[in-house]
Parts: sequence; C-alpha cells; structure tokens
Amino acid sequence: MKQWIFACTLVCAAQVGAQPIADPQWNADMAAARFAQVERTASAKIKANPDDIDAHAALTRSALALNDGPKRDAALKVMQACVARVPRSAVCHYGVGSLLGAQAISKGVVKAAMSMSSIREALQTALELDNSMFAARSALAQFYLLAPGFAGGKASKARELAQTAAVNHPDQANVLMAMYFLHEGKLDDAEQQLNVLKSGADVEVNEEADEQRARLAFERLNNKNPAKAQATFERFIAERPQLARGHYGLGRVYSETGAWDQAIASFTAASTLQGVADLPNDYRLGIALQAKGSRELARAAFVRFISAGKGNPKHLEDAQKRLNELR
Repeated sequence: MKQWIFACTLVCAAQVGAQPIADPQWNADMAAARFAQVERTASAKIKANPDDIDAHAALTRSALALNDGPKRDAALKVMQACVARVPRSAVCHYGVGSLLGAQAISKGVVKAAMSMSSIREALQTALELDNSMFAARSALAQFYLLAPGFAGGKASKARELAQTAAVNHPDQANVLMAMYFLHEGKLDDAEQQLNVLKSGADVEVNEEADEQRARLAFERLNNKNPAKAQATFERFIAERPQLARGHYGLGRVYSETGAWDQAIASFTAASTLQGVADLPNDYRLGIALQAKGSRELARAAFVRFISAGKGNPKHLEDAQKRLNELR
C-alpha cells in the first residue's frame, strides 16, 4: 500500500504542469505560481459558462498545485459535473482521475484503496477520448508502474502503453519508456530514451522529460555513481538553465564528494531559480556552509529552511539540531 500512495502522489502531483491549457495568460500565471489566481478566474468562468473546457483544465491544474483540501474537493465536484454533462470530455475525465487521486491520498490509505479503480478508469477514459493527451497517458503509465497488482498495476502494461504511442506520438513514447526503464533500474536505457527526444516536443512532454532526467540523475547519485550523476545534471542545466533542480542536484553531487566550494556555488545558484521552493535547498546549503566553516551563513540558511516549515520532517529535525550546535 505504501507503494500505491507513492504512485498516487506522482499521478496527482507530478502532473500539475502536464495538462495543456489554451489560454496563454493562465499558462503564464501557472508558470509564475499564481495558482490561487488561476483557481479563482477558472471557477468564475465555469460558473458563467459550464461548457468552458479550457477553464476546467485550468481549474484542475490550479487545484492540484494549491494542494488545498476544500478547493481540491470543490474542483473534483466541478469535474464530476462536467463528466455528467459532457461525457466525452477527455479534459474532465482526466480532472476526475487526478483530483480523485489527490483527494484519496489526503484522506488516508483506506480511501486510496477504495478509489483506485475509479482513478484508473477515469484516466483510461480520458486517453480513449483523446489519444494525444499526454497528461492522461503519463498518469496512467505511472499508475501501472506503481499501483499494486490487485488494483491493476503491472509494469508490462506501462511498457505496452508507451509502445502503442510510438507510431503517432513518438516523443511521448520516448518519455514513457524512460519512465519504464527507470522503474526497472535500467538507467542507461532510460537515458538513451531521453537523449533521442526531439527538441520540438510539446511543452507538457518536455516537462515530464525534465522530471525523468532529474530522477535519472538522482538515481545515479543514490547508486554511488557521482561522475555519471554530475554529467546528467550538467546536461540538465545546459538544457533547462532556468530550473533550480539541476543546480540543486549538482550541489548534491559536490557535497557527496566533499567539494564544498562548488556545492555552495551550486546551491546559491539554485536559490533564485524556478522551482527552488519545492527543494530543501537551504538545508543542503546550510550543511555545505557548516562543513566549510561558515558558521553565520550556515545559521542563516538553517533558519530560512526551518522558518519555511516545509519538507522532510527528518531534514527539519536535523536542521534544528545543526542550528543548535551553531549557537
């Protein structure tokens, strides 16, 4: 069941940026993390015009990004009403599947178990209605990879899903095969799939490719292969310089090898880039500064991390312990 909870977290959270929205202003707002604003305007548009499908897509993405229980539950009801009213709307079926998964996780293991079939069916229906919809295909692949067998999970199904996309959607197939190979621990095969991805791939496909590249690099770091991890992070930085993950990951590599000056420079670079709020960057920066002997700067980094109050409880506990030692 722990495996399923992790899977549903991926389906419901990692796909926040995957469902395409036609309105450029909403896309800009999402990129700038103005999720509450998107949620308000999308809700108002749906109230004025219940058949505004783009507003439904925006509402799903913003509700997932906000991770606010009442807003997510309200958005789920809107998506369920849309499915009842427009049963052939792939966007609304996807909204039901992703929001139902997030709701299930927030309400515990029993709720998650009860909802698995509904989540899978909603994602399958979305893909059947729109075979080009990468958000549904990617979420369904992750379901197959990580859900328990009794709920329909099976790695071979994820592989088949990727292979069937190869004819009409080769970029999607590359990313999903990379996802499959990472699940199977075949890191070199995963990298090969990501490296052949065309530069003109859709935005949502590239976003998922970013996720898988970062995952590949961290897997290599965890497997005690810092040289390959460093090469992967450096390529990530070259291709996505605006994202904090690459610099953060490179900082982790340097920390593992005791190259504290380089680690500090990498974590510092990450601190002003997109997505840093989702990373324990100040925690890792504090450790590097402490190891370097920069006590005042280390204290400031740990204070920022603890004050934010987000992240792994073990990291927060360790940061507090280190802060106490520095006083």
